[in-house]
Amino acid sequence: RRRTGAVVNYAEDVHLREDVPCGCALCGTCANDAYVRAEGEGGHPVGTPLGADATHYLVPDADAIADHVDFLEMPRSAENVIVLGSEVRRVHARRDARLSRRIRNVHNDRRRSVRMFPNEHCAHTSVVAAARRSGGGAENIPNPTFSVFHDPVLRAAAWYAGKVRGAFPVVVLSETRAEILRGGGGGGAVGDAAGLGGLDKAGIAAEMRRRLPPGVEVLSASEYFPRFHAHDADAMGAFESWREAVETAASEGIEPGTSGSRKRAFPPHWDAEAVAAGLEDGDLIRGTIRVSARRPEEATVRIGKEGDGEGGDEDVDDG
Repeated sequence: RRRTGAVVNYAEDVHLREDVPCGCALCGTCANDAYVRAEGEGGHPVGTPLGADATHYLVPDADAIADHVDFLEMPRSAENVIVLGSEVRRVHARRDARLSRRIRNVHNDRRRSVRMFPNEHCAHTSVVAAARRSGGGAENIPNPTFSVFHDPVLRAAAWYAGKVRGAFPVVVLSETRAEILRGGGGGGAVGDAAGLGGLDKAGIAAEMRRRLPPGVEVLSASEYFPRFHAHDADAMGAFESWREAVETAASEGIEPGTSGSRKRAFPPHWDAEAVAAGLEDGDLIRGTIRVSARRPEEATVRIGKEGDGEGGDEDVDDG
């Protein structure tokens, strides 16, 4: 519907291609030469974004991308990440300009071990041509049947699992799918959509686990980060911050994804009284932090209040 009130027909074309490169170093069929990543300021090529010696490949769904964007911005922590076009589309649909900009910066940085994969336009991973089954209240469930024919995330993950041929798992990071596997989540709606209406939640979870593609694991954040990043202080710090925000939102009765559930950038560590006392005693120094828009891992701190001229010419590298 246009602003004038006129209604026009609208159709979206999806052009499927057989030759979309996967960016995987273990793949012997795709033409990945154009998708090598750069290293440092010189931009020297260092190979495909997805390495051959990885412990796993990570495929986050849209909610995981939005919830853990702080982690995705860490180039030394978030490695071998496959960002799917279908999930980025869902993130952009939230109309959060800042979040969309951060996601674009992640996948546009050729130094990162991140592959932005257009799964909707790859003939091997698109679900457009696959038979679809809907109804029974299952429209909002990302994966009502845990079938690679219905779920774009699992379909892409299964394709990449075939590329690595069992060398390591392809991990789908998804709270909703992990909840279903634990015997919770959609419950009866999931069972009805999958033709499992006669099973309880435990039976549905067992059947869903059986339907998972070989080489693909579905994990929640609470399962994923301790398993793969237990010794990474930065990654675990971002995870703990997210978990604290989720717990706080739950205790206050705030629905996930609403404006009231926005997570804190950092966990609380100093209260206002301690900061004021430290500034007065001279134990603390006030400054303004400036984070690079193009390289968020780099920042500077300018000593003194903004515009007061005190120490205004001194920059301290905080990167």
